[in-house]
Amino acid sequence: MIVVGLFFLITFSSPALIGQEREMRVSPEQKEKIEAMHVGFITDKLALNPKQASEFWPVYNQYREEKRALMGERTRDRKDPLEMSEAEARDALETMMAEKEQKIELEKKLHMDLADILSPNQVLALSQAESQFRRHMLRQVRSRVRGGESGDERMQERRQRFREGEHREQRRDRGGQ
Repeated sequence: MIVVGLFFLITFSSPALIGQEREMRVSPEQKEKIEAMHVGFITDKLALNPKQASEFWPVYNQYREEKRALMGERTRDRKDPLEMSEAEARDALETMMAEKEQKIELEKKLHMDLADILSPNQVLALSQAESQFRRHMLRQVRSRVRGGESGDERMQERRQRFREGEHREQRRDRGGQ
């Protein structure tokens, strides 16, 4: 499951990590599972009805493919910035800015394409849902690394102890801190 979470991070997070996907050898089953979780999460958070979902997903999937291609281009031939000549660094900065502009244009296109499918509230909620899904997957990865207990479970346990007054007892045990 750690590999599944790491694949998600590579796919949807920092473009610098995209190149590492090839090294990880994520199975097609793991990719499918992440994709199914993503589809369910986004569909639920946006409260898509069947008609909206049937129109939304092809547009959104196309956007994601174009975004992945753009991010993949950026990671090819990446050098350590401190080992570049000044001219190479200037070129790299110009390329980076051009790619950021392309990403913004891609997002604008997505929002325009979705305007006929979703309400403005749903379009706005999409970026929030994407961030929530990334955080959800990160928590799952961290949970697996820590031995199975998720951050949510730990937080609930802390709240419960707080409600029960255990925090006072713990303070006394530590010397009144």
